[in-house]
Order: sequence, then structure tokens, then C-alpha cells
Amino acid sequence: MKFFELYGTHYIVKIVLGGKIVIDENLSSGSSSDSKNLDLNLGVLRYLDKSSNSKNSNLNDRNISIFGGTVWDDNWYNELKTDPAPLKFTLATYNEIFKEYNINYKHYINTLKKHLKVR
Repeated sequence: MKFFELYGTHYIVKIVLGGKIVIDENLSSGSSSDSKNLDLNLGVLRYLDKSSNSKNSNLNDRNISIFGGTVWDDNWYNELKTDPAPLKFTLATYNEIFKEYNINYKHYINTLKKHLKVR
């Protein structure tokens, strides 16, 4: 039980690190939400600046979420190398490791027994 208290019940098998900008726009014309995920490049900063100044009569609310980096500025893209955010990850249970361990341990013991009988 102490093991699970220290390490939890799952471990990370695969992780994708980086940065992401998500723009959620709620339109007043009755449509629910238009969510846009943008691929990151240096042009994204200019896109956000231009679109934030545009006047749209149908625009009711805009929420911009930024993942990764420390400060939102012109250097944000370069900061992702040193301060990325986890964007996707795959978890597995420790139970899978324990099953593999038991299989390998039994194989090891059987191999030892065979070699000891030969002598």
C-alpha cells in the first residue's frame, strides 16, 4: 500500500509537450461555440493581434487560452523549448508492470531450477 501512496496508481507511458493556443468564440446569433485550435508558428502572434482589434457585431464573447511558456509576449514561441506544457499523455496502470514482473520472475526462477538440476 505504501507504494501506491508514494507513486499513485498510474504512470505516464507517452507524453507530448509543447504549446497551444485555443480561441473560443461565442456568437450572439445563437450558435453555441466555435473553437479554433491553431498550429503554432510566428505568424500566430500577428493573427491574434489583428483579430482582437476587429469589430464583429455577431461576436458576443472571446476566450483565449494559452498553454506553455511563462509569459505571453513576442518571445512566447521560443520559451516553449524550455517551458513546455503537457498537451497529450497516455497512462498505464502499475498492474501491467507487476504482471510482466511476475511473468519474468517465474521464468527466471524456472531457468535457475533447470540449471541447478543439471549440475
